[in-house]
Amino acid sequence: MFFIYFPCALIVAIVVYFDSIKYKMPVWWAPLVFFAPAATPIYLIKTRRKKSVIPIAVCLLISVVVLAGEGFLFSKAKDKAELASHSPAAREIIKFTDRIKDVVNTLNYYTIKLEEVSGVGASTANINETLDFVTDMKALLREHENLINGFTMTVNDYRNLLIAEKLGWLLNIEGYYTETVVVKYLKSFDAYLESFESLLKYTGEYFDEIQMKSLKHRKNYDGYYMNYARALDRHSRIDVGRMKYQYNFLKHYPDLEPYLPKVLDSRFFKIWVKK
Repeated sequence: MFFIYFPCALIVAIVVYFDSIKYKMPVWWAPLVFFAPAATPIYLIKTRRKKSVIPIAVCLLISVVVLAGEGFLFSKAKDKAELASHSPAAREIIKFTDRIKDVVNTLNYYTIKLEEVSGVGASTANINETLDFVTDMKALLREHENLINGFTMTVNDYRNLLIAEKLGWLLNIEGYYTETVVVKYLKSFDAYLESFESLLKYTGEYFDEIQMKSLKHRKNYDGYYMNYARALDRHSRIDVGRMKYQYNFLKHYPDLEPYLPKVLDSRFFKIWVKK
């Protein structure tokens, strides 16, 4: 504790020291506000009287910021100390959950941004931009799947150790990621991105022909589009089930919420408008 309290208190004490000389107040006010910051408003009232409102407000604001900062840093230090109390294997497994969360949060960000760029434009530039997003999302999804596989394998390898170290909650997280609906969600997400990528590549390559209503290219385009639409519809339905499962899971294990990715509302999976 007191990560930033003492530096801030020291700065205030130094300011009060020179301020007390200016206002011809006893210099012992400086050590007093250092050891008892609550005395600062009293000092301000004595030196500034009616003009003390704004300085006191600033003082209170700084106090709130310092307290919030202390709380945040203390929480981080507590988590770090708790993590250090476990074996190296257990620490690595716990870190896995953070890495999975980071990847999923990035993937969620891309999913939201995809809606903004995936409207069909009047040129291939928009299609290429959307294709870049989809390519990046596929790479993130692969990383996500690899992390989950690594996490579940490691948890199973060290199952007895985790139980011995009272880290059974990691087994519950492993159970979440191996749940059928979550596995189906990842597969349907992959299929959705694959079909979207195929549609975008074909549309970009034969953009002019499709615009000119070429019978051959329009027929092929319709085929790609139908595959994409079916994949999106299936993924959206599975995603709804996955969200319900995660909500119910967290009702049973509310303490595990910090270790799981946030749920992304399926409304962000909107269909690409057909040309």
